[in-house]
Amino acid sequence: MEFQTVMQPVFKKMSEMPIQVKRQLLDEIYWDLTSSRHLGSRSIFEPFGFIDSNNGSSIQNMLSQQSPEVRALTVLHMRPEVQEIYIKDLDPDSKRALIIDSFNIADVKLTDVEALSEQLKFQLKGEAAGKGIVSIRPKALKLLENLSVLEELQFLKGIEEKLSDHGLSIKQNHPSLAFIGQWPEDKLRPLIQLVTVEEIVSFLRIFPEMKENLLPLCRPRVSAIAESELAREDKMSKEDKLKNLSSFKQRLTEIVDGGQVSLIEIFTTDGDTVTGVQSAA
Repeated sequence: MEFQTVMQPVFKKMSEMPIQVKRQLLDEIYWDLTSSRHLGSRSIFEPFGFIDSNNGSSIQNMLSQQSPEVRALTVLHMRPEVQEIYIKDLDPDSKRALIIDSFNIADVKLTDVEALSEQLKFQLKGEAAGKGIVSIRPKALKLLENLSVLEELQFLKGIEEKLSDHGLSIKQNHPSLAFIGQWPEDKLRPLIQLVTVEEIVSFLRIFPEMKENLLPLCRPRVSAIAESELAREDKMSKEDKLKNLSSFKQRLTEIVDGGQVSLIEIFTTDGDTVTGVQSAA
């Protein structure tokens, strides 16, 4: 357990804390440093001294998410009265595991114990403030912006069944060609009428199952040429596909941003999306 590794979550947690919690911690640090200056650094340190009998349930929840080694080290450093309360609340299997884990720990560096204590202290304070929660979905959506349009199509294809919301947050907030097969025909036709032969062919090379649904929506000349091209061997380079798909996606983004299409209206609720031309076939 390296000092740097243990402390990394502490600094991450600090950036997520409310400003009032940060101020409180700075006040504590100031008086700790003042004491250290006059009495020596060891005078202010009591590992896990922030744990008391009043936050027992919070400690139980927090430690249940830690590794066996961290859990055992924390319990071993609790004050006797706190340790007694904690152990009494454990079930027999957890007590047995705690004893085994405690005796399996070799000597630990003091700096590691200090780092672990600080890590859990920050975590507990964040939970106590009730504001140690970060909205992850917007951050996850940002990840998609780092993908090429080709990667996006490959990764999002069939991803719904693996996501807790069946991909609803992506469908409603991120214009993607991966889901146009679920659009109703009246919304999809204006988009498909804009595409070139190269764009629709590049797309159908990845989603060949949508050929019968999309080609009839294309302009007649585009549909005929694309039909003929798709019957041939795929010799288009990856670079050309990426260029064509990027152009196709730009058309999609423009009609969404321009208000011609509302993704929220198309994908209404989890498990209750508007039926698109693909599923209607």
